[in-house]
Amino acid sequence: MNTILQQLYNGEICLTEQYRPILEEYQAIRKKHMDYYKNFIEKLGSPLDKGFIKIMDVQFETAPLNFFQMFSDGFKLGAKMMIKVLYSGDEKTTAE
Repeated sequence: MNTILQQLYNGEICLTEQYRPILEEYQAIRKKHMDYYKNFIEKLGSPLDKGFIKIMDVQFETAPLNFFQMFSDGFKLGAKMMIKVLYSGDEKTTAE
């Protein structure tokens, strides 16, 4: 059974479906990366191109695990910050 963080990250709670980076800057950078990737594969030629694609596929398979760990750590840090704020004992009383 997945933890709630895993469900949230995997889109089973649908929050990931609601967020898509739409910044033009992000789209331009992504397109530039894909162009570099395609050009490099063309320059490699066969049979090196197939080996390179396999290497990249393996790396892409591990990316979600890395991103989940970063997401989870960031979420936990945010929760710790909220706990600190809520239970810091800095309650001020007002004079009546």
